[in-house]
Amino acid sequence: MIKQALKTVFEIIGYKLIPASRFNNFSEKDFFEELYSKSKSLNEVMLNVGAGRSRHDHWINVDLKASSLSVDWRDKDINHDLLTYTILPFHDDAVDAIYSSHTMEHIPQAAVDFFFADAKRILKPGAIMRISVPNTDLAIQSFLRGDKRFFEEFYSERLEDTSLNNLLVRYVATQAVDPQFTGNSLHNLEQLSNMNYDEILVFLSELCEKCDLEYQALNFMDHVNFFTEKKLIDTFKKSGFKNVKVSGFGQSRYPHLRDTSIFDKTLSQVSLYVEGIA
Repeated sequence: MIKQALKTVFEIIGYKLIPASRFNNFSEKDFFEELYSKSKSLNEVMLNVGAGRSRHDHWINVDLKASSLSVDWRDKDINHDLLTYTILPFHDDAVDAIYSSHTMEHIPQAAVDFFFADAKRILKPGAIMRISVPNTDLAIQSFLRGDKRFFEEFYSERLEDTSLNNLLVRYVATQAVDPQFTGNSLHNLEQLSNMNYDEILVFLSELCEKCDLEYQALNFMDHVNFFTEKKLIDTFKKSGFKNVKVSGFGQSRYPHLRDTSIFDKTLSQVSLYVEGIA
């Protein structure tokens, strides 16, 4: 009786009550299953570059098969080393989507540029590439205001004795502060303390250019590159991508990539997401 009376009152004053089921009958599982069913019928090809432990039946992993991070390898997966500057085994305009999370910072910029150009080649016109990397703008801003906690969150460890200078450099050029690297005399890191934002960018770029790639090949989890919002957008545009935009966690223009149980899972709080259209 009370429900009916309230309903009548709301209708009189112009409000229409929507049944609760209108909001409760959405299933993410069904939504993505329907998406992939359609993708399968269209023979869509989707690549996850540097996928590591990530695994999805409808995505082809592109990674180093010998890597300790590469698990449950399947026949359709592609063994590919981004440091070798070799093209991916696809014809032009053959791929529907490319995703890569926290991979580009592990290869030098020349190799990144080569990969982006090849990605543009193999993507169908109008297809999307989504790239996620550590956001170096955030790291530099944290460094400038003395926010050591930012780096502790990134590295998931309490850091008692490490200086902010070392932490910032480790974020972009790991071997420069790696005691195991015998060539570790690339720069005087104390210079950082007196630099502004623009000077820091130049300093970090010089560090990355001097990184030893043979050492990197043996320590592939190290960083030898970095990306600010501007640098990543420029990298997309240089390879001919259009409509390049900064995205957000789970906010892809490609609906499959909005499944955050699979994608955008790595360090989302410090990640930069950018998408471009081929």
